[in-house]
Amino acid sequence: MIRRRDAAILAFLFLCGLAAAWQFAKWNDARVNTPERVAQRLVNLSLKDDLCKRVIADISRFKEAPRTFRRTSLQSIENESRAGLRFLLKSKGVPEDFPIEYKGEKTPYMACLDDIQTWVNIPSAGSQSLADELAALDISNESIRGKTSSASAVPSTEPGRLALIIGNSKYRNRPLRNPQNDADDMSTFLRRSGFTVIDLRDGNLKDMQAAISDFTEQLKSAWAGFVYYSGHGVEHRGRNYLLPVDVQINEEDDIPRQALDASTLVESVSKAERKVNIFVIDACRSNFIPSRQRSASQGLAKMDGLSGTIVAFSTAPGKEAEDGNGRNSPYTKSLLQAMAVPGRKIEDVFKDAARKVEIETAGRQIPWYNSSLLVDWSIH
Repeated sequence: MIRRRDAAILAFLFLCGLAAAWQFAKWNDARVNTPERVAQRLVNLSLKDDLCKRVIADISRFKEAPRTFRRTSLQSIENESRAGLRFLLKSKGVPEDFPIEYKGEKTPYMACLDDIQTWVNIPSAGSQSLADELAALDISNESIRGKTSSASAVPSTEPGRLALIIGNSKYRNRPLRNPQNDADDMSTFLRRSGFTVIDLRDGNLKDMQAAISDFTEQLKSAWAGFVYYSGHGVEHRGRNYLLPVDVQINEEDDIPRQALDASTLVESVSKAERKVNIFVIDACRSNFIPSRQRSASQGLAKMDGLSGTIVAFSTAPGKEAEDGNGRNSPYTKSLLQAMAVPGRKIEDVFKDAARKVEIETAGRQIPWYNSSLLVDWSIH
């Protein structure tokens, strides 16, 4: 039988144990729930949830428009999530320099992994490569290989979309630095956006004529046509001409014989029975023909297309455009940025690009476009 004294000692020891356990729990809770740890858990949860919500939404939108929809890139989703998180953390008193990076289990998106493996098969509107996205998600190519889904059945290029991309830089006289880069970047973007692309770089007149013949032939079975030209262009007697790299103009009357008539191209393509024709001419970067040989003003003449056509110039009719000091011309750089916004109507793309160029060139260059589209249409 336990004596009273022993019972009191046992009770005291029990209470001491309870107090110690409570203190330890309190200490451990304080250790686990430091402001930094709480903020990190919020970051981990938000990055996972944001991605899964966007993935599911993209798959739903893709099912509604499988031939035109382009998903957001992982990079874009993460950038938007971080921007929203930064505002949320600031409201909770977290320092602005707190790193918004995932720090958790090896595969952070297990909750929607099956959806992600479908989602990555949808063509992306972003510039981030699929390999980079898979690496960031910690998903190997093998894990998605052989998966069957409505997304994986979509080809990388669609027969309903055809583009002709010409970039002429290496002229005998007055060579240009950026047209090849401009054409390469535009071609890459359009391929990722579901276009079949016919490419030509530094073409002579025969090369350009052959590329256009190939384009117009294939265009018979296409729903949308996109023509992009970067290089020298001139106006002659109210018509616009795109100059091949081997052109040698001694007098103005040489222009129709040695250059490609852009007005005829627009007119012939616009006559085809399709809903969308886009012509983008990033030319007039310098006055190719000396003023003593010219009777007309510099720049290109205004061009109109038939119904269902947009004609866009890198600068206003009668004005010169800048070649730029970076990789791309101001116009092509701005146009690529504007086109990258998912779901944007094509007219809004050209408006946004024009605003960007006007700001960048301090008003020296203001792009122009003319639209007769009868339907709403977007690049992706």
